[in-house]
Amino acid sequence: MNPDSGRPWRGVGGRIVAVATTALLLLIPALWNGSPLFYWDSVDYVYLPFTWELPIYRTVSYGVFTGIGRLAGSLWVVIVAQAVIVAWVLREALAVFWPSGSADRALVPLTLLMVVTTALPWLTGELMPDIFSGIGVLGLAALMFDTGQLGRRRLALAALTTIAIAVHTSNIALGICLFVAFGGIALIGTRFVGNLRPRLGLAAFTLAMAIGLVVGSHWVTVGRPFLVQPTSMLFLSRLVEDGIAKRFLDDHCVDGKPYLLCAYKDRLPPTANSFLWQPNSIPQQLQGWERLAPEAKEIVERSLAEYPLLHLAAAVRLSVQQFAMFRTGDGLLPGVSWYIDDSLRRYYPAGYDAFAGSHQRGGIDFHVLNRLHVPVGVLALLLTLAAFLQASRSGDRRMLALTLFVLLALVGNAVICGALSNPNDRYQSRLVWLAVFASAVAGATLLHQRRLSLALICSGREAEQPATGRRNRHAAATIARDDATMHDNRFRVSLALLAATALAACASGPPPVADRLDPGDIALMQQTAQSALEAGKLGVSVNWENPATGHRGTITPVRTIEEAGAAPCRDYQVTATAGADTAIGYDTACRQAGGVWVSEFSSDPADALRRAERRRRDPYYDDPWCRWPHSPYNDPWCRSRSGVTFGVGARF
Repeated sequence: MNPDSGRPWRGVGGRIVAVATTALLLLIPALWNGSPLFYWDSVDYVYLPFTWELPIYRTVSYGVFTGIGRLAGSLWVVIVAQAVIVAWVLREALAVFWPSGSADRALVPLTLLMVVTTALPWLTGELMPDIFSGIGVLGLAALMFDTGQLGRRRLALAALTTIAIAVHTSNIALGICLFVAFGGIALIGTRFVGNLRPRLGLAAFTLAMAIGLVVGSHWVTVGRPFLVQPTSMLFLSRLVEDGIAKRFLDDHCVDGKPYLLCAYKDRLPPTANSFLWQPNSIPQQLQGWERLAPEAKEIVERSLAEYPLLHLAAAVRLSVQQFAMFRTGDGLLPGVSWYIDDSLRRYYPAGYDAFAGSHQRGGIDFHVLNRLHVPVGVLALLLTLAAFLQASRSGDRRMLALTLFVLLALVGNAVICGALSNPNDRYQSRLVWLAVFASAVAGATLLHQRRLSLALICSGREAEQPATGRRNRHAAATIARDDATMHDNRFRVSLALLAATALAACASGPPPVADRLDPGDIALMQQTAQSALEAGKLGVSVNWENPATGHRGTITPVRTIEEAGAAPCRDYQVTATAGADTAIGYDTACRQAGGVWVSEFSSDPADALRRAERRRRDPYYDDPWCRWPHSPYNDPWCRSRSGVTFGVGARF
């Protein structure tokens, strides 16, 4: 029997009300912001539906999706569509995995929990394909383990899942990995997963349609069919950050100098992002990605063959690092405005006016949110793992399927994004909310089993049975009572863990100084850094102070680095004082055309303070500043680690 029949709430009307309410909850951050949220890459998806000029590092699928904004004349249509798709897929996943069959009743409270404790609503309100990563995973899980709850709605869910997977090639890679994993489980099984029997047919069709949609979209919009553009430049940037590129160039840049990068081997930047995106980057100096791409491909392939252990060690390290990085708000910065304003002004004038007055334009403080989101994410991961272990022992197939699917998705995403690209909080934050979803469903399942056990105890039918039957019934009731007590204890432990997490988040003391600086403080730091680096004398501090917050600090140039054929650079010390606490950090900036000094490592001087805090907490922290060719000899912290390998293959 379809669980949606029998009660008005479970009918079509109740379903529509639940989905609409959920979509509205998911829109709260964007509505509060007064504009869709924008990341650096969002600019490509603003202009793509108008020009179909595809950057060499981008695929077009999400640009096709944002084309509905062009048709409607507003990007809000894209954000609302994302909210509705997310709400619908959440509802269908609950129809499959929620224990009591009351998916519509559970949808709104569970969404409200995730709105408060995860990045889910922020991802929904952002003009980026990130929100669809988790939705693609959840849609595939529901398609594979639906046992009739969805009925004919399976086809609608398959269509939405196809869109979710197609909008980003990493979603396709993750979907294929999950399909292969559960296909193997269906064939061989293990003692931990028992006899799970996923329904692979419609899931396989969905993945095939997603791949076909990507290839077809490229064929129609740019005139050639392909799944993904060459990724050698992106992978090379990761090798630059790991030090493998430097090792390769040291070994191969002999007198013949066979590579363009040989001229830069002693001036490679310390991070992948600075290699690719900083003003006057090495690819820009070499006239663009296209000229360097063949060389990048050769370096990647040859280094894989010559240094397999270095690559393996880097992949493991970066995957572990990525798994633990899921702070909300990564990249939702005021500085995005200088990158996206022109496109908004040209294609969406009303959208430009809204963004100009948005909270993001003035700066959103995500540090307070992350004091809750990060510990809740950690707890949800632990609870999901505990629920998987319990389900593998008890044989609860539905719970086993959901928790295993989520855990494998989180691990797979960390490997794909961390090892093949480079770790960023946004990559894992777009999936970690699935752990909150899975742990909430696991808690509801335990409560449901407890109610069933108590109902068995209290049924009162023992007197109607013969003596033998009463004895059997009494034994069953005793077992059920013990089972109920066990589940009750587990539920209490879960509540205690949740309470402990909340208390830890609230009682952990004040956040680091860098996390207490507001956008006004950071703007003052940037202005002071520009003047101090342009005209300041070595060792002479230039002060800044924000009367609105009472925060203050200094910028002090400590060394000037000048090399033939290169822009001048200056090391500088950053200090900031908030209340009774003072933080000190170091950074390096190089002078660009027009007299603008650009940091080699971050978008604002406060990041130097964050790195200093990481150093204090983590003695094994791989500070990219220590990989700057000059810095280990200036910074005592780096100097104390002289001879230590920072990253893989980067030798000091």
